[in-house]
Amino acid sequence: MEKKERWAVWLPCKHYTKKWLLANFNKPDDQWKEIADLSPDRVLQQSFRNHLSRQGHLNNVDGELSRYNDQVAIEINRRIFNTYGWELTPYEVVEFNNELEMRVKALLRTNVSTLQSLGYSTAKAIDVFRIATGIDEDDWSDDSIRKDLSRNIPKGIYPAISEIMLKTSENVFLILTKTGLLQKQATNTFLHNLQQYSETI
Repeated sequence: MEKKERWAVWLPCKHYTKKWLLANFNKPDDQWKEIADLSPDRVLQQSFRNHLSRQGHLNNVDGELSRYNDQVAIEINRRIFNTYGWELTPYEVVEFNNELEMRVKALLRTNVSTLQSLGYSTAKAIDVFRIATGIDEDDWSDDSIRKDLSRNIPKGIYPAISEIMLKTSENVFLILTKTGLLQKQATNTFLHNLQQYSETI
C-alpha cells in the first residue's frame, strides 16, 4: 500500500516551544521523525490555519525572527494548502508563537504554583517541571523562568490552583469519611467552607 504524502509548514520557534509541540502533537513515521499534527486540538489548529497565507514575504517584522533558535514542522493537508495557504509571514510567525508560548507558560505557572502551595521551594518546583516536560536549561533558562514567575504568578493563576486544592481536599475528606475519622455531615461542611474560601483567592 502506497504511503500518503505528508505536507508541512516550517515554523521558526524557541526550543521550549518545539518540545511542548512535539510532546503534545508529534506523529512521526518512517519519513518524518518530528512533525506536529495539530488536529487533536481544534482551537489551536484553526488558529494556525488563520495565520497561513500564500505570500510569505508580506508584513515583514525587522529582526523579530532572530529570537527563534529552532524550527518545527507543522503538518497541513491539501485542503488547508488550497484554502488557507502554505506560508507564514514573519508577523504571523510571531503571533502564533506568542499563542504557543502562553500555553507553555500557563503550564509552568500552574505546575510551579501548585507545588509551592504544597511546600516545594521554587527551585525544586522548577526542577519537577523540567523533569516532566524535558525542557532543560538550554531550552529555557532558570533566570528567564524565574522572571516570568515573579511577574505572573500573583495574577491569573489562582483559579487553577483553587480548583486543584478543592479536588485534593475532597478526595482526602472522602477517604477519611470511609475510614470513620469523619462523618459525611462534617465532610460536607468542610468542603462548603473550602468552596467559599476558594472564591476569595
